[in-house]
Amino acid sequence: MATINEPVQAVLFWYTIVFAVSVLFGGIIGFVKKGSKASIIAATIVAAALAGLDFIPWQVVRASALCVFAIGVTFMFKGKWQGSAEKSANGGYDQLPDGSETPDGSETAPPKKFMPFGLLTVLGVVLVVIALVALVVPYL
Repeated sequence: MATINEPVQAVLFWYTIVFAVSVLFGGIIGFVKKGSKASIIAATIVAAALAGLDFIPWQVVRASALCVFAIGVTFMFKGKWQGSAEKSANGGYDQLPDGSETPDGSETAPPKKFMPFGLLTVLGVVLVVIALVALVVPYL
């Protein structure tokens, strides 16, 4: 079985911890700002799963599991990020599904909010890349 060299292992380990903490902070912020219990529960579960996967003793299995989990989480965050532009400040929709104009006169949806789901999407993509590098480097 191939082994991953020490610097790549360290980067994968610490980046995963940073990503898990970022997810947890996002859940805490969601709870504090909006009172969302679901946000803090989901963030705690995802952060715990990331941290747990980070401690798998077999290097290649750990990198593979982190890569697969990060892909799933990244797609989840991307979906949430795209949904962040759909609702306006008053809770309504700025654009109808067929693209027609809404009663308030707008023709397009507002720009997507980058925080927190845009940031978590980008961090997730970086984790996928690091995990893939960790899987490929032993074979170079």
